[in-house]
Amino acid sequence: MRSSQKSKNNCQDSNRMTEKLIEIEDKLQNSEKKYRDLLESSQMGFLEIDAQKNKLKYINAKLLAIIGYPIEEIKNADIMSKIIHPEDFDQIFNSLGNIDLEFRIYTKDTQLKWLAGTRIGKYNEKNELVSVRIWLDDITEKKIWEQKLKESEEKYRNLINASPNLIFLFNDDGTIIDCNKSVEIYFEISREQIISNKIFVLLTNLTEDFTLSLFDQIKKNIKNGIIDPIEFSYTTSKGQPMWYQLYYSIVNISEKSYIHVELQDFTKLKKAEEIIREENKKLMELDKIRKKFLDTAAHELKTPLTSVYGAIQLLYELNRNKMSEDSLKFIEIAQNGSKKLRNLILNLLDISKLETHNFKLHKSNYNLVDLIEDCVNEMKYLLDKKEHMITFELPEETYLNIDKDAIERVIINLLSNAVKYTPPKGKITIKLQNNESHIELSIKDTGIGLTEEEIQEIFTKFNKIQRSKEENIDLNKEGTGLGLNISKEIIELHGGQIWVTSEGRNKGSTFIVRLPKEQILPNF
Repeated sequence: MRSSQKSKNNCQDSNRMTEKLIEIEDKLQNSEKKYRDLLESSQMGFLEIDAQKNKLKYINAKLLAIIGYPIEEIKNADIMSKIIHPEDFDQIFNSLGNIDLEFRIYTKDTQLKWLAGTRIGKYNEKNELVSVRIWLDDITEKKIWEQKLKESEEKYRNLINASPNLIFLFNDDGTIIDCNKSVEIYFEISREQIISNKIFVLLTNLTEDFTLSLFDQIKKNIKNGIIDPIEFSYTTSKGQPMWYQLYYSIVNISEKSYIHVELQDFTKLKKAEEIIREENKKLMELDKIRKKFLDTAAHELKTPLTSVYGAIQLLYELNRNKMSEDSLKFIEIAQNGSKKLRNLILNLLDISKLETHNFKLHKSNYNLVDLIEDCVNEMKYLLDKKEHMITFELPEETYLNIDKDAIERVIINLLSNAVKYTPPKGKITIKLQNNESHIELSIKDTGIGLTEEEIQEIFTKFNKIQRSKEENIDLNKEGTGLGLNISKEIIELHGGQIWVTSEGRNKGSTFIVRLPKEQILPNF
C-alpha cells in the first residue's frame, strides 16, 4: 500500500516537473522571439558568430542590407572569406573582453565599407571564446570624410610649407599653435621651440603691448569683415629696419577656430619704393627746370621771330612785283620756314601754359563761319600745292562765345593734319552743324586713315604718326607732335570734346569738335 502510494507521488512529481519545463521552454521561446523581433527591427546591424567554427549564427536585416547579401548565400559561408577584411579578423576573434571595434567588410558587389560597434564575447568554462555578438553602424561615409579631411590637411601643410611667407596659426590669446617651414628657417630654431610661444618672444624688439594691440586689431577687422593687410615695421637686434605686411583669416580645425596669419617681408619693396620716390623727386626737379627753360626760350624767341616773320611778309607784299621769279621763291621759302618756326614757338608756349595751368581763355562772341574761312585762306598755299579739293557745308553764320585765337589754332591744326596726311588731289570736307545744345565742327579727309591703336594715341603729347616709305606721303617731319594734344586741351577748356573716327588704313579720317552753346549773341 505504501509502495503504491509512493509510486503514485513520484509520477505526479514527474508530471509537474515536465509541465514546468514545458512552461520554461515556452517562455524561452517567447523571449527568443521577442529578442529576434527586436533585432530585426533595429536600426543597427547585428551579427552573431560561432567563434570556434567561424560560422555565422545570426545576422539581422539591417546588416544584410549593409553588406548586400541575401541570408541564403551567407548563412553557411566562411565569414572570414566572405565578409570581414582579413587584416581586421584578429581584433574581432583573437582579442579578449568586450571591446569597441572599427573594421572593414566587403559587400557582395566588392565595395569596401567601414563598420563600427561593440563586441560582446561569450566564453566557456575554459575561458575560450565560444561566440561573438556585435552591434554595428555603417561609418563608411564618416571614414571617407575623415580621409578627405586628412588629405586636405596634408595639402594645407604642404602648401604652407612651400610658401616663402612666414605662416603662423594662433589661438585667441595670441599663442602660436603651429607654423610653416619658412618660420623655422627665418628664426633658425625648430618648430617645437616656436610652438606655445608669443610672437614677441621671436621678434624680440616687438613689445608685448604692441603685439596685443595688433591682435586686437586683427580680431576687430575679422569681426567687421575687413581683409586689408596690416603693415608694420620692425628693427632687428642688429639695427636693421624691416617691413612686413600681415595677412590674416579665420580657419576652423577640428571644430576649433584659429587665426591664420601670414607675414610677408616686403623690406626690399619698401627700399625700392624709397629709391623710386627719390628718383621721382629728382625727375620732378628736372621737369621744373625743363618747363622753365621751354617757357623762357619760347618767350625769348617769340619777339625776334615775330619781327623776322613780319619783315618777310612786308618784304613780299611790297616787292613781289619788282622781284625776279627766283628771288620770290627764296622769299617764299623764308616765309614758310618762319611760319613753321613761329608755330613751333607758339606750341611750346601753349604747352608751358597748359602744364602750369596758366592758359587763360579770353572769350568773346565770334562768328565761327568767318573763322573757318580765314583758316582755310591761311592754308590756301598748301591746299593749292597738293591740288586738294575742299568743300564746305556751312551755315551763313554761327556765333559762339569762344577764345577766337585759341579756336583758330585748333582749326589750323586740324586742317594742317588733313592736308599733310591726304595724298595729292584728295578731298577735304568742312562741315558745321548748329544743334540745340551744342555746335559740331567736322573736318573729313580722304587720306591714309588711322588704325585703332593710332586712334587711341592720337591726342597724346609728342605723338607723331609713322608711315612707311612705300606709302609715299610727305609727313612733314618737322612737326612736334604737340598740335593735337594742344587742340584737345583747348577744346576741353571750352567745356567741349574732340575725337577722331576712321574705318582704317587708306579710308580717310574725320576729326570732330563739339562745343557747348553759351551766351550766343550776334555782333551788331
